[in-house]
Amino acid sequence: MDAIICCCQCYLFVLERFLKFASKMAYHHTSIFGSSFCKGSHESHYLKCRNEEFLEEAGSVPFFSVFFCKVLITSSVSLASFAMLDMFYEDAIHNIVSVTFVIAVLSWFIAEFFTDVLGETVSTLLYCYIADEEIMGLEGSPFVTPELYEFLDQINESSDLAATGIEYTGDGVEVGIPHKIDVNYT
Repeated sequence: MDAIICCCQCYLFVLERFLKFASKMAYHHTSIFGSSFCKGSHESHYLKCRNEEFLEEAGSVPFFSVFFCKVLITSSVSLASFAMLDMFYEDAIHNIVSVTFVIAVLSWFIAEFFTDVLGETVSTLLYCYIADEEIMGLEGSPFVTPELYEFLDQINESSDLAATGIEYTGDGVEVGIPHKIDVNYT
C-alpha cells in the first residue's frame, strides 16, 4: 500500500510540474499570438525545444535577476533596520540582532512577492525574443534596435555556442544563437 501511495505521489508531482510549465509557456504564447490555450501550450513547447541551447544559456537570467534583487532588498532593509534600532531603541531592546533577523526574514518574503513579477517579466521578454527571432529571422525585427543587435552579436561572439561553432539557420544547419528558424505552425 505504501508503494502504491508513493507511486501516486510521484505521478501527481510530475503532472503538477508539467502543468505549471505548460501553463506558463502557454500563457506567454497565447498572449503574444492570440491562440487558444491548448494550441499555445503545444506551440510553446516546440518553440522551446527548437531553441533549447539558447535558452540554456539565457535561461538563468530570470533566476539571477530575481535572486540578486531579493538579496539587495533584504540586506538594505536589514542594515537600515539595524542602524535605526541601534540609534533609537538601543536601551529598550536587549538583543537588536534577533529583531533585525526577524525583519530580514520578513523582508525576504515581501521581496519575493514583488520580485516574482520581475521574474515573470524577464521570462516573458525572453520568450518574446525567441519568438521574434524565429518569425523575423535574418530580415531583422522592427522591434529590435541596432544597439540591441550589436549587444547580441557581442554575446554571440563570447558565448559557448560561438566557441563550439553552433548556429541556427533557416535550412536546418546548426551553426550560434538563433538568427533564423523556419516557422511552420500548420
